Amino acid sequence: MGKSPDNYAIENLLNDIEKLLSGIGDVDEIDEMLAEKVDDKTIELRQEDMEGLERSLGLKIDGHTEIRVSKDDMLVTADFIPPSNGGEPVELEYVEELLASQEIKYGINWDAVKEAVLKCNEEMVQVTGILVARGKKPINEIPEHLVIEEKLIEEVIDKKKPIPTVKIPEEMPKINRRA
Repeated sequence: MGKSPDNYAIENLLNDIEKLLSGIGDVDEIDEMLAEKVDDKTIELRQEDMEGLERSLGLKIDGHTEIRVSKDDMLVTADFIPPSNGGEPVELEYVEELLASQEIKYGINWDAVKEAVLKCNEEMVQVTGILVARGKKPINEIPEHLVIEEKLIEEVIDKKKPIPTVKIPEEMPKINRRA
């Protein structure tokens, strides 16, 4: 039996990829140069292309979550990517671990996370741009201090009451302790 047209297409695609990679040279070196020059959007598009290629080749892909933290560290958004070709679904525990690994502990909207995980796994659709955590801006600290009420100050001044003092004896009493 001969090869199906799909097998020929996949084989040709793999051959083309091998030719391109062999012509590139040191991939790590090129990745470092490109990483400095590309923006986040380009990386997202490249990642989507790779996932599309993996899916078309029939590779098993587990569901996963990608987290982005805003520049001011006050917002966290996430994309939930479903599994394909029999891969494992996105698990809530996985998302918890991912957030903890990024030291995201405060302001997590667990309802939104659970809803996104459920939709991603049940409908097998990519759920993007979900706000999973929001921080609160810090307030300036007010150091501890005493506040003297004005009525107390006025009372002392008006009545010319002496300020109570404590006399310390010259000799302190001795304390007998039992052994």
